[in-house]
Parts: sequence; C-alpha cells; structure tokens
Amino acid sequence: PAPLVSVGIHPSQSSFFVATGDVDGMVSIWDLRKQAALFSVHGHSAFVSAVSFDPAEPNSYLYSAGEDGLLLRWDLSNDAILMSTDGAGVGEGKLREIGRASLGINSFAANESSTSLAFCADDQSFVVCWRP
Repeated sequence: PAPLVSVGIHPSQSSFFVATGDVDGMVSIWDLRKQAALFSVHGHSAFVSAVSFDPAEPNSYLYSAGEDGLLLRWDLSNDAILMSTDGAGVGEGKLREIGRASLGINSFAANESSTSLAFCADDQSFVVCWRP
C-alpha cells in the first residue's frame, strides 16, 4: 500500500470511522473496529493533501483535496456519479469536482452547515468555491 499523507476523523463521538488520502491519489474510509477499508477510490492524479467528512452530513459526503489542484466531494450514499463542474464525465464513481486550483491545494475548510467551502493553494490563492 502507498504511504498515507492525510487523515480525517468522522465527527460523531460514537463513530469508529476515519478517512485517509495517500500519495497515489487514493481516498479511503476505514472502520477502526474491523481494521479494514470500507471505501477506497482513486480520484486524484497526485497525492491527497487533505480529507474531511462533510460537517453537515458526515454520513453522506466526504471532501478530498490534492496536489493535482482538485477539490472533490464524494457521495458516500450510493454509487451514482455526481456531475463534474467542468461538465466532463469521470466514469462510474462517487465524486463531484467542486473546485480547481492552478497548482496543488494545501488545505480546505467548510463551515458547520457546509454552505461555504474555502481552500488555499500553492499558487497563493484563497477561494470560497462552493455554495449549494
């Protein structure tokens, strides 16, 4: 397995789930009780710099950001793809591109209701990029 470079803890106090990102662009959700991955998908072409469960709907969505300049929102509830913001299909999957930087994304944050999401990138940009 590839080395892990990012981790996010499910916000529920009774949850045993964590999300990880690795150097090969893989995003995974782990059940700590079973010590096994429940969800693993490849969505980034470079390492995943940050992962976070959606603050408003942590059982439904997960965010990931990468050195490829992508900020993705993963649908954890089904296998249907969410439309990419650039209109390009990305195959049968569980993601929606919600932001892109010209260089890698270092970190991101969402407000408690997930109505705004901001990220900062290697090109020194700071962008509020998504409002449902």
